[in-house]
This record gives sequence, C-alpha cells and structure tokens, in this order.
Amino acid sequence: MEMKAFLAKFGLSRADVENWLSRPSVQLRTKYAPTVKGRARKFTRKNVMELALVGALVKGGVRASDAAIWAEPIIEDHISVLRKPNWIAFPAQSFDQMISAKAISTKEIEYLSDLSPNASVFILHVGKIFQQVDELFKLHSEDE
Repeated sequence: MEMKAFLAKFGLSRADVENWLSRPSVQLRTKYAPTVKGRARKFTRKNVMELALVGALVKGGVRASDAAIWAEPIIEDHISVLRKPNWIAFPAQSFDQMISAKAISTKEIEYLSDLSPNASVFILHVGKIFQQVDELFKLHSEDE
C-alpha cells in the first residue's frame, strides 16, 4: 500500500511519516521496504499498524521515540491468538503501568488516574485502529 492511501485515515502527514522513518531516535520495529527512485514506497499491513499507533500515541502527548517502542508489544498482543486487546490505557508519562484489555472499567481508569502525576489517563481504542487498517487493505486489495 502506498503512503497516500492511509495518511488521511489516521490523521498523519507525509512529513511525520518521513521524519519517523529517517530519525535514528525513532526506532520503528517493523521492516520497511527500501525506497526506489521514481517509485512510491510500499507499506505492509504491519507498517501501517505501527505508523497509525505511533501517530495516535504522539497525538496523545507521547514522544515519537517512546511511541515507536510501545507500538511493538501492542501489535504483538493484537496478532497473538491468545490476546486481542481492544483498548489500552495508562497514566500520563507511565506506559509501564499500562492496562491492555478487551474492556476497561471505570475502576481501572480511577486506579490509573491515581498513578498519574497530573491525574490524567491516556486511553486508546487499538482494536478500532487495527480494524481500520484491515479495512484499508481489503479496500485496496493488497496484503503483506
């Protein structure tokens, strides 16, 4: 899939993606196809999952370098046969206290809020992101 096919869907800009791909501090974990002069780079389903997650986390205030690290276990959880979390939630500035589940209760949100230095909690509907990625790939009839 070419970049133009997914940028708008996930609120990303070409500059963001190119920046993340070129910055050594943003260590994206999925394998990206090399660029070929005169041709648009192709992105796999996992590439798009990773970029969509990084974008969502960055919009939530996470540094791109941290978001790239955090995206990998979220994707692996989704791909796993045993786990398919729909939501992730964590206190501001503390991803290591993340809850990953099919549903998140008010009680869990309150718990995470108590762990946060400013009582804020970041909640992301990862299941929806992955569903949207799958829909895009079906629409464009491309696969990994």
